[in-house]
Amino acid sequence: MPRLRTMIPWGLYAALLPAMPAYGIEATTPSFSSRLPIVDTLDVFLQAVPVGSMIGSTTKRGGFIENVISLSVEVSDQHGFGRQHLSLEEVRRYDTTGALCEARQKMHSAAGITTWRLDIDTSGTWLISVTTAGVTTSRPVKPVPEKITTMASLYEGLFLNTLQCGTSWTDTSIELTSGESIISETRCVEMPSERNGDCWVFDCSNSLLQRRELWKVDRQGATVYRDMYPYAGRKKGTAHRGAASDTGAAVSLFEMMKVKKSRAVRPGRERIAISFDNNQPVDQSVAAFFRKRGTKFILNQLPDRCRQTPDTLPVELQHACLAATPTLQTTHPKIRLLADSLHGESISVCELIGRYNRYVYTALQKRSSPTFSSALETLEAGYGDCGEHAVLLAALLRASGIPARVVMGIIYSVEGEGYFYHAWVMAYAGQWIFADPSHDCFPAYKDRIPLIIDDDGTKMMGLAKIIGRIQLHYVDK
Repeated sequence: MPRLRTMIPWGLYAALLPAMPAYGIEATTPSFSSRLPIVDTLDVFLQAVPVGSMIGSTTKRGGFIENVISLSVEVSDQHGFGRQHLSLEEVRRYDTTGALCEARQKMHSAAGITTWRLDIDTSGTWLISVTTAGVTTSRPVKPVPEKITTMASLYEGLFLNTLQCGTSWTDTSIELTSGESIISETRCVEMPSERNGDCWVFDCSNSLLQRRELWKVDRQGATVYRDMYPYAGRKKGTAHRGAASDTGAAVSLFEMMKVKKSRAVRPGRERIAISFDNNQPVDQSVAAFFRKRGTKFILNQLPDRCRQTPDTLPVELQHACLAATPTLQTTHPKIRLLADSLHGESISVCELIGRYNRYVYTALQKRSSPTFSSALETLEAGYGDCGEHAVLLAALLRASGIPARVVMGIIYSVEGEGYFYHAWVMAYAGQWIFADPSHDCFPAYKDRIPLIIDDDGTKMMGLAKIIGRIQLHYVDK
């Protein structure tokens, strides 16, 4: 049996790490603006083990307020061998009224470099441009309401010692990989005292993660501690002695994120059901795979054979499932040439799906990759984990005229005693059927639970609402 290939959306966690507060400077806040630049340097921990660092700064630059965050993390791979490195830099620029003007983000890993850029074009339309494997695609997004002037009030009160417990500040920001607007709230819950290390203490939350997180700031405005799920940040050099951070032990983000279960479901006797600790529904993209029973969502029986049936896919959906995206560069000459060369003689759709699935399994080296790379990146690199296998297969299928989508979910591992995050493909042969190229499995129907369908890399943030909240149940048929 092939070794389990699972993935964690590393870029998701990097993008969700909170930037150091950005500030709109107005003439009414001279005591605050005189404090710039403000710089925070944090050690980053995962399960109390040091895994990297983060530097955040806010400065005045060329008539703008520039907020920069630089993150570098390194954790063990999914099997505990070696280490994976990921670095990310995000820059946001605001005018003197606190309004966002532009933003950019660059993620660098062994898989390559991916950049996101948010700008306003000459017509006043906001655009997000994604560059991966040297190919840039752009899409319009809703007008960006991001303003951060309220944070100036927080820091002015902190520097003047006029903050009051219970005071709260609300901001809106845009997440660059998805284009979603995120509303965050910061509330002062404690004033500096001997008990809390002479720090201001804030309770933070946002509309995406929906978690309560702790933020501690000293009287000089420097961050002392911050929750950054699944990480935590501490002011550089302040980790307490005797913690696991002193052992040098490796930590696996894959193991931390698994959904524990001592056994797999019993086929023919049980069905898999999922629920969430905050009672949220399953993502709309996969709702058709489940039926609701109370607070649980029971997974329907997945096809165990590929039987080509008449095409009943709506035209609009068919076009969408054949289109090129920033992740699936279906129209790129290299992808089309490979798809054509593999197609060969006319065979059934089911046989063709199996042929492409087998090719991707045999062609790609099985190596962990810190990012969810594009099809073109994967083809040129020649290696990857389940995410790379999935995007390459989906691109080849689309290039051959077979509707395909990338599925992100969880898969059971006997050796891991639990469900791990994984990616595979659903292809259309008159009905949707799963193919798992990293496991050489088609049809793939056992022990797989779909959670998100993401054709263009914009829904990765949806997993943030699921990770750490999902609960699994085995129910009688």
